[in-house]
Amino acid sequence: QQRLHEWETAPTNLPQGLALVSEFLTREEERELMNWVDAQPWDTSMRRRVQHYGYRYNYKARSVTAADHLGPLPPCFSRLAARFRATGLVATNTSMNQVIVNEYEPKVGIASHVDQPAAFGNDIVTVSL
Repeated sequence: QQRLHEWETAPTNLPQGLALVSEFLTREEERELMNWVDAQPWDTSMRRRVQHYGYRYNYKARSVTAADHLGPLPPCFSRLAARFRATGLVATNTSMNQVIVNEYEPKVGIASHVDQPAAFGNDIVTVSL
């Protein structure tokens, strides 16, 4: 099901179910979010810096269990989740309860992988700052 709005322009070569929204956040919202994220502790045990909210993803098991629960999402992410639902980017009944923040330095890209629906559900949202 496509959930595009009049303010969205999606290239025709995107896979089914993928929506691309440019400028979803204003520059000010990006700056505020980046400042907040940068002020939080980072996990540096990987080739990239990572932060987990809601649930910690177990990279070795490629899963998330109740034991991985960290607590509720911080308000900045809860507001984003509500906005994703309100704009139709995800279904209104989608429970958005996990955020993974990754910082990729130049020449440290995203390794080829498939996100596990059992760990993440059907709707996955990526925000690139």
